[in-house]
Amino acid sequence: MRRKMITAVLLAATLQLSSNADAQRRPPNRPRGGTEQSQTMSFREAREGLRSPDVERVEDSIESIATYPTPESVTAVIELLQSGPVDRITDKAIEALGILARPEAISELSVLMRHRRPAARVEALEALAEIQDPRVRPLLEAGLGDSAPEVRGTAARSLGKIGARASIPLLFRAFERGVPEAAESIGQIGSPEDALSTEPARDMQDPRRVTGRQTLAMWLTHAPIGVILGGFQRFLDRRDIPVAIRVKIIERLEQRAASAQVRDFLQRWVQSRRRGYTGADLTRANLAIRQIQGGGR
Repeated sequence: MRRKMITAVLLAATLQLSSNADAQRRPPNRPRGGTEQSQTMSFREAREGLRSPDVERVEDSIESIATYPTPESVTAVIELLQSGPVDRITDKAIEALGILARPEAISELSVLMRHRRPAARVEALEALAEIQDPRVRPLLEAGLGDSAPEVRGTAARSLGKIGARASIPLLFRAFERGVPEAAESIGQIGSPEDALSTEPARDMQDPRRVTGRQTLAMWLTHAPIGVILGGFQRFLDRRDIPVAIRVKIIERLEQRAASAQVRDFLQRWVQSRRRGYTGADLTRANLAIRQIQGGGR
């Protein structure tokens, strides 16, 4: 019996020593197991972690500091960015500024819009779009002139996201200059007059030569139909667009762009309507589908 008790004590001591050694081998702020998820840190711990030579520790600290939406957090992240970190850390830090969504970050993000890497410029625009401040819209508009197509596209989408209706003329200009993402933003925030003219004949003009206001309908025969349909999809899905306008949009699509692609687009739109809906726009869409399938009137 005494021998068994001694064996049990020795075994327990061995297990304890093994556990302590395992704990010492684990890096700080790393959970046990195979995942590398960040543990909750205090603001002080997170700020100190930003100065660590361990890249993963810095990433965890960025994630933690982004949960403290204060000016001090913005300052800490900006200091990290200005220290010239590796690209991986730069991208994560810019993302954190978007999560914090504090106006104190606008100045630094405007500088990052001139970063050498397009990916970082994209991150900066996306972060700006999360901040509610009147200084954001002009910066996003400036992004429409970036040299990289992905940056221009992000700028266009971001203007739609923040509801920048004053930017509609610039979005039309960007679309004309090869920014397809602008079409969806126009459909997302534009007025009915941006979708189509009250005079069908006016929508048959070349938008690149028209004087005055452009409409998305003008581009039906001057741009890839798939891109234009993305803009009209936004218009048709909006509850603030009157049913009568949606009916006219569907009519214009049938009259000026009748094709299998438009038919399939309308079929998908009809199927997306809620069950029991019987609006005039739904009726008109079904008629257009039949007309296109039958080869027209």
